Amino acid sequence: MKTRRALSIALVLAMLLSLFTMALPAGAAPEEMRIDRVTRARTVYNCYSDEEMMELFNVDLATLRRMSEDAYEAVMNNKAWDVKQYGVKKGTDAAKALFDLIYRNPELFFVTGCSYYSSASTITSILCNYAESYEASMVMHKEFVAAAQEVICLFSRYEDLTDLELALLVHDYFAANYEYYYKDVSPIPDPWGGRYTGYYLLVNGTAVCQGYATAYAYVMTQLGINCGYCRSSELNHIWN
Repeated sequence: MKTRRALSIALVLAMLLSLFTMALPAGAAPEEMRIDRVTRARTVYNCYSDEEMMELFNVDLATLRRMSEDAYEAVMNNKAWDVKQYGVKKGTDAAKALFDLIYRNPELFFVTGCSYYSSASTITSILCNYAESYEASMVMHKEFVAAAQEVICLFSRYEDLTDLELALLVHDYFAANYEYYYKDVSPIPDPWGGRYTGYYLLVNGTAVCQGYATAYAYVMTQLGINCGYCRSSELNHIWN
């Protein structure tokens, strides 16, 4: 009886371990014991400039661009982003900047939060959470890019305009064609905080300030004009 009970317990533990392993996204299975897993929500937004990030990570612009590309590829392929080579310590401004590399990318609007893993005090990898399922998020990504491309095509022919003139023209287009999202009156459902994303603005026609800012930044960047973000905690506001 004791032997049978022990075998039953062992079988249950083996099944639970198998289910846990299956539940991990591709590339997320740990090679060594994870020491920390702390979720950081997307609502925490710091708006670091490229120059500030270069100083925090102690890297040049080319490396910063590669870091951003690596973060994008990891999220788009449902994998953990390996960051241990940068030696970023937990609880530092550099740690916050790692998350900003993901959150400031308008194409990664479907990321609702991230978890980091660390060894001792150094962050080793970051794993992101998706608004819905990974598959549904990829569908939304295609919708976002298609909607943005329609706007980009409208303005890509204005080659005789200065950057400032083009920036103002796109600004006026956004002001005239999209509406601010008011939670109590908007007819568009928002189950995952999508009103903070450029996706909601370009696809659904409505968003709050962060949605305007990220959608505008994506369009401007695709038109060849560098565009970033400014934030005010006192005003509870973000803009370009």
